[in-house]
Amino acid sequence: MYNKLFVAPLALSIALAAVAPTMAQAEEAVAVSDTVEATTTVSFDLWYKGAVNDTYTGMFGAATVTPVGNQYEVTLEVPQMLTTFNVNGVTPETVAETATFKTVKFTTASVTERLPITIGYTVNGYTGSHDMELALNYNVGGGVVTPPVTETPEATQPIAVSPIISYKGVPTASYNTNFQQVSYVKDGDGYKVMMDIAKILTTFKVNGADVTPTDNGETNQVTFNVQDLNNTAITIGYNVGGYAATHDFIFDFTPSKTEIQPAWEQAIKAITTTPITSAAELKVAAAQIATINGVIAAAQASLSEADAAAFVAPETYTKQVAAIAAYKTPFVTAATDAFSKLSFTEAGSITTEAQLATATAQVAAAQAAITNALAAGLTERADLAGLAGYANVTAQKAVVEVGVKAPVEKAQTVRTLTGKVSNVKGAEDIVKVYGLQKGDTIRLYNATGKVLKTATATGAYLRVANVSLGKAASKLFVTAQASDEKESVKKAISFKAEPVAKAITKTQIHVKNNKGQADIVTVKGTAHGQKIRVYNEAGKSLKTVTATGKTTKISIKQLGKAAGKISVARIQAGKHMSAKTTVKFSKEQH
Repeated sequence: MYNKLFVAPLALSIALAAVAPTMAQAEEAVAVSDTVEATTTVSFDLWYKGAVNDTYTGMFGAATVTPVGNQYEVTLEVPQMLTTFNVNGVTPETVAETATFKTVKFTTASVTERLPITIGYTVNGYTGSHDMELALNYNVGGGVVTPPVTETPEATQPIAVSPIISYKGVPTASYNTNFQQVSYVKDGDGYKVMMDIAKILTTFKVNGADVTPTDNGETNQVTFNVQDLNNTAITIGYNVGGYAATHDFIFDFTPSKTEIQPAWEQAIKAITTTPITSAAELKVAAAQIATINGVIAAAQASLSEADAAAFVAPETYTKQVAAIAAYKTPFVTAATDAFSKLSFTEAGSITTEAQLATATAQVAAAQAAITNALAAGLTERADLAGLAGYANVTAQKAVVEVGVKAPVEKAQTVRTLTGKVSNVKGAEDIVKVYGLQKGDTIRLYNATGKVLKTATATGAYLRVANVSLGKAASKLFVTAQASDEKESVKKAISFKAEPVAKAITKTQIHVKNNKGQADIVTVKGTAHGQKIRVYNEAGKSLKTVTATGKTTKISIKQLGKAAGKISVARIQAGKHMSAKTTVKFSKEQH
């Protein structure tokens, strides 16, 4: 069956990118505290209504897990837009904040079970909340893993459906938006059906019996039992603006090809492809497309692959979709442009009357773009909420309402910083910084002032790996910055050049230029595992061998009859190749 996507609240459709720090590996052993070594950055999933929801998960930032005794300390970056965030019914401690996230900390006895959480929000006067579950991808034995999902036995696995809803014997899509997240599960000899219904409904009856809904945030949820899936009578009632009405429907949760075909033919005949010029025409065209989508979805979900293949959107559908897009595009473009110009979204960012005037004009332009789009028949939720910068309209409006606010001069972070550098071959250099406090933002700069690395301190000591310092000896600079303070002064740390293998001396090289047999280059002062490379006078590599002891002999097929020169270099693991040492050799000997 087809599972309709749950339409999330406006603010929650804006996904925030989470950035997880890289955990670098290095050969060097470093003595740090157990707490620092035990802190692990992990991925996680948010479960909503029995399934992983990527939209909600994408709103949150990074998470870490630290074993503490027989429990676990968890930190999680929670989006600032949330007004409520509870774990196991308790609001966790806030330990840090940015404009985008607030970092919360809580303790749990288990990281292998899903933790119940509640989120809440208020956007444009609309308040909602959702009960969800947090699944931390953390392996108690070490490392980061994705825990297996426990499969529900087939007999009790909910099956999502997109039912065929008939009104007066004819399939209809006019009321479909009132019924969302429809699913059923086998229950004894019958079936238990679950669905979300619109809050506007005051009456809900199934086969003549009243069903009491439960509050589910922006919708209500109903659960009821039926003996058959294909002939369920449902009555709805509502009272809007003093007008009361009821309607009787027949729900078919297992539509067949024969049942879908009449609705399909009727939906295709209804499609018009003339250009759309008004909100009324947009509404009609959108309803026609929605009907086609509903029938195709029902066919793909309930029929065999062969039968479902008969329901393919015709060319008129494609033209209708293009007509809708062409009508909407100018309004979407205008809104996108207005949203992109909002430049005072941070609290306290307006510090002058001129900035206030600019910010007010920007908000007015953005709200005008929204008003124009709505007047044209577009919807804020479906057409505007997903646009880049949409959330900034509410954010900047709040800043404008506060008005001019003098900036607060932040204190400069004071730390006594020291450091050590291991400038190894390649770009995997290691910098150790001491004198920090937990939560400090650490920045490493090269000698020209370019930022090489940024990291967050987890204690008084931080080890930063995979830094690229270059081959030559030089200096780098380190700073620390506490939350709500300015960056500290830079501390210079000197480091040596990357290691180079020791050059071979001329006296250690002996060349025998034989006649009629291989020539021999003997190199003394080598060590097991080192490599010795021989070059001809033109600089071409002739041969490379691995030393097995203090003296290494290299057999070369032919150096030439005449006297000449060769060069020899040492290659050593973890170091750059040594300088080449050039020696002469005599002509071939009889």
